[in-house]
Amino acid sequence: MSRRSLRSGTGILRAIRSSFRPLTLCCAFALTACDQQAAPVAGSGTPDSKPGKPAPVSAPLPPPVSAAPTTPGTSSVLPDPDQRASYALGYRIGASMLQDPDFQVNQTALFDGLRDSLAKRKGLIDEEEMRLAGEVIKARATARDATINEGKLAEANDFLANNARSPGIQSTTSGLQYEIIKPAADPNAPKPTVRDTVELHYHGTLADGTVFDSSVTRKEPITVAIAGVMSGWVEALTLMTVGEKRRVYLPPALGYGAKGAGSVPPNSVLIFDLELLAIKTAPPPAQ
Repeated sequence: MSRRSLRSGTGILRAIRSSFRPLTLCCAFALTACDQQAAPVAGSGTPDSKPGKPAPVSAPLPPPVSAAPTTPGTSSVLPDPDQRASYALGYRIGASMLQDPDFQVNQTALFDGLRDSLAKRKGLIDEEEMRLAGEVIKARATARDATINEGKLAEANDFLANNARSPGIQSTTSGLQYEIIKPAADPNAPKPTVRDTVELHYHGTLADGTVFDSSVTRKEPITVAIAGVMSGWVEALTLMTVGEKRRVYLPPALGYGAKGAGSVPPNSVLIFDLELLAIKTAPPPAQ
């Protein structure tokens, strides 16, 4: 977690190759609304809601895939890879839709859209209507997330304001806060610069005490180039001397910001115990 946060597929094949990681609601819309050759139904309304459109007659759903008896060495009740991929894709799409509490899934419309698309039939609504349906859902989710993130930022600011009044806490002009847990044995020990590579131990928690990453737990220090870590670490490490251990409190702007990262929610205060073990000499540039 000390390095820059990993940046986050589009398309069915990419979703399958990625071990079926959960699709977002927007991806679910993309699967049904962005294919220019197919025109499935998407959105929370019924497919017959457009004036002048006759009510569709839904064909019965195909029967469930029969489970094959498991045999030694078989890890799935679905023996065919296409069956497993199809089931997994459908399961993940359903799970992604449930992530939006405001989105009421109309299963009749959803299954009609899947059937029409797979049968290469003309959709009940046109491409523009599909796009607009997805935009409405996306805008609603974006507005809800913005409200939540504003509340999280207010909580972070309150925590830091209260923390700044705690004994031993020092603050910098950037908003970073720190306290010294263990001074360096040698007060004249060197300090790293942004150009250095350092070896350190770290233990990262959220304001509620949740541990999200820790080299201490792994019992293995890390070696990082200071220029390649988050801005809060850059400032904190360049203030430390070798052998020193500090607890640093990073405002969201110095950590993962409004996007968050992995298990770290957006606008989180990040608390790190940092122990600077050594400054590593950078290797000479390749000739």
